[in-house]
Amino acid sequence: MSNINEILEIKKQTVHKATEANVKKNQIGTTLKVVGWIIIGIGIVGGLTIGSLLTVPTSSVLSNPNPLRWIYGIVIIVSSFLSGILFMGFGEVIILLNNIKYNINPK
Repeated sequence: MSNINEILEIKKQTVHKATEANVKKNQIGTTLKVVGWIIIGIGIVGGLTIGSLLTVPTSSVLSNPNPLRWIYGIVIIVSSFLSGILFMGFGEVIILLNNIKYNINPK
C-alpha cells in the first residue's frame, strides 16, 4: 500500500515542477514592488532633508528655521510610505493573479 502512495507522491511532485517551469516570472509585478521601495526610500530621505533644512526666507544673511518644518517632513514621509505600500500591494496582486493563471500554489 505504501508503494502506491509513493508513486502518487512522485507523480504530484513531477507535475508541480513541470508547472513551475512553464511559469514565467511576472516582470510587471516585480517592477511595481521595486518602485514601491524606491518611493519609500526617496520619501524618507526627502522628508528628513526638508525637516532639517527648511528655513523662512528673509532678506538678511542669516535665516530663521521654519516653525513647521518637521510637520512638512513628517507629512512627506507618511505620504511616500502610503504611496510605496500601494505600489507594492499592486505588484503583489499582479504576481498572485499570474500564479492563479497558471494554477500553481503560492509560496
